[in-house]
Amino acid sequence: MLKRRAATHLAARPYERATGLFLAQSPRFRLKGVVRVGGAGDQGIDLRANWDAAHLTSPSSSPRTRASAQTPPSPTPSTSTTPTVPVIIQCKAESSRVGPSTVRELEGTLLAQQRRRAPSHLSRRVSHAPAMPHVGVLVALNGFSDAAIRHARSSRLPLELVHLAVPDVGSMVQSGGDQAGVEMVSTTRNDALEGLGREVLLAWRQGAKDADEKGD
Repeated sequence: MLKRRAATHLAARPYERATGLFLAQSPRFRLKGVVRVGGAGDQGIDLRANWDAAHLTSPSSSPRTRASAQTPPSPTPSTSTTPTVPVIIQCKAESSRVGPSTVRELEGTLLAQQRRRAPSHLSRRVSHAPAMPHVGVLVALNGFSDAAIRHARSSRLPLELVHLAVPDVGSMVQSGGDQAGVEMVSTTRNDALEGLGREVLLAWRQGAKDADEKGD
């Protein structure tokens, strides 16, 4: 048991590094500005990033996708003008599957962040829009229990569960996460996340349309 806990502790920070690289490079996510937060007083947050709203409703990669620090990012569609949503990422390098209690912890973190957030973080073009919730992404080295997946799917908060495996944890630890060769085994995106993407894009397009009409 002690050896298992020690191995999990050693893998934690490299796994965060490997996760951040993967989420920035993967065509499904293409997260922007990924930064590590983990440490004392991290409030349950390992990584922060921003996500183009266009990618919330159009996942473009399938399971069994590999990436490493040496994998060049895939070409991305033009999303420089579309709004982004804030993302909170938790990484779990556990030796067993993650259960529903961890999903509930992430929900609590999301609600706390939403309470602290300013009224609006949409594009300035959509200044009339209500406050946008954070998206929660929970990444697990050994996947999730069926109960955890059911809980995430039924949540009213925008969540995605990502089973991100590492074939050789020892090599990942030695490289600090740069040479992890991570593999996305599966991912679960709930209806709240899909709905948020549609709502944000709709509000942004309406705001752009209103601005154009005022300019005419």
